[in-house]
Amino acid sequence: MRKISELMTSNVIFATPSTSLVEISKLMIKGNCGEIPLVNNMDHKIVVGVITDRDIVCRTLGQGKNPMDLTARDCMTTQVVMADLNMNLTDVINLMRDNKIRRVPVVDKDDRLTGMISQTDILQSSNEREVVQMVHELSKSIDSPPSIIH
Repeated sequence: MRKISELMTSNVIFATPSTSLVEISKLMIKGNCGEIPLVNNMDHKIVVGVITDRDIVCRTLGQGKNPMDLTARDCMTTQVVMADLNMNLTDVINLMRDNKIRRVPVVDKDDRLTGMISQTDILQSSNEREVVQMVHELSKSIDSPPSIIH
């Protein structure tokens, strides 16, 4: 089974918790992505959270807050599920399934951001029927909204 380091997106767009939601939204548009990993600072890149397009909608607009006045810190998820750079494909699929998530930051042994892996990365890189079936099962299991608790 292949390592996720072979499949992940390594040129990842990232930000810090102090980045405005306006800028986060622009980064999502630029990167055509729905999740931005958040790091402690732009040099060390230790993952401290993630923010999704859904987080922005549910944790700001859905609560009557003005996203124009907020930063990523105001609606980010701080309990981040991360994949180790050396995990194999089966392990990361199980990680995604068990946590009901579609995308995972990939980190090195020091929790430094090295990439992102998503269902799309897995599907585009594999012809293996078993992997396609596991990702399909994962897709069916993800249907609950994010927690409002930070």
